[in-house]
Amino acid sequence: MPPRSIKRKMTQVAVENKGESSTITDSQTSMPNFSYDIWFEILSWLPATLLYYIMSGVCKTWATMIRQPHFVQTNLHRSKSGTVNFLDNRGYLYSVELNSRYLEARCLKINIQLLMHSTSQGLCIFYEHSTRTYSVINPVTMQRTIISVIDCITSHTDYSYSAVCDRQSKEVKLVLASVSADRYQISSWHVQILGTENSWKKISAGHRFGQLYFPGISIAGFLIYVLLKDIVVLDVSVETVHRICCPTKAWPVTYLQMGKNALSCISHDSGRIFIHVLKEFVAGNWSLYKILDNLYIRGVSPKFHKFIGWIGDELLLRCKPSFVNQSLSDEKEHYTYNLKTKKIISLRGTGPSIYFAEAHEVWVHTPSLLSWKTRQA
Repeated sequence: MPPRSIKRKMTQVAVENKGESSTITDSQTSMPNFSYDIWFEILSWLPATLLYYIMSGVCKTWATMIRQPHFVQTNLHRSKSGTVNFLDNRGYLYSVELNSRYLEARCLKINIQLLMHSTSQGLCIFYEHSTRTYSVINPVTMQRTIISVIDCITSHTDYSYSAVCDRQSKEVKLVLASVSADRYQISSWHVQILGTENSWKKISAGHRFGQLYFPGISIAGFLIYVLLKDIVVLDVSVETVHRICCPTKAWPVTYLQMGKNALSCISHDSGRIFIHVLKEFVAGNWSLYKILDNLYIRGVSPKFHKFIGWIGDELLLRCKPSFVNQSLSDEKEHYTYNLKTKKIISLRGTGPSIYFAEAHEVWVHTPSLLSWKTRQA
């Protein structure tokens, strides 16, 4: 239920709209002198769509506030369904909400020809070659923040791009991991507070880490990099780096999730899913939590499973349907598989889901603060 103050202002606007004038007066646009954290906490319980229309139509001050990075921190991360962001071949950005009941897709109509690197903290990070700038876009409010490239960058391929919320200051920071061009080894990081003109700050890695296997994943205020059989954890708040060995039976790593007190490492192999738990970063002692054995999905061959993400009870898979499509084509499709109902839903079909057929880059963002990326072949 929306707070009473919000319901009151919605009523005021409804009354005004009945008359000849629908202008909102300055007295209605004022807000009590509370801290932003209190307002973010109140607003975070509202659905994103309802919240956006309330902010844009009721109060200019709130409309400005809702476009701040804090909105992503408090609202998107509490989404029960989870969201998938992807960019199609035409340059359109789509946001898809998934749950066990229905599939809903929203075209955000950015229509800008940029290279999308990742979604982190719910923010979509782009790189524009012509201007050598980064564009960080809030997919809910469509706010776009442009950040100039630091002087030492000579090629966008030499860096891995992520965003993370500082656990202490609560500021959203853009983080670039310096990656060597030969073996994709991390040597250092550059950090800048999002939405400010502050200079980039360099964090040294101390030594080169192994080959980078996936871009940085933002989980609970940490940036986690999956290397070749290693995991590197960057704590931006205190500028410390931890190196963790992957579980011996958890390679390749396909999913990372942060709980209240532990980091979960999830991998798959021939229809089996392994879940390992790490309760202490420094010690690096993994324990096997659960094995989902004989994961059989009717109509889909297990050997074609590509585990992309976990959203509640839903598994997001990319695979070649052996029963639905008997053709010899190598084309693969995205599916959701419900662990409780055992139902499989194709994300390629009629209606909004057809856009998945055109998606060449897909990112998953879930309530566990996970950002994930996969590329179609």
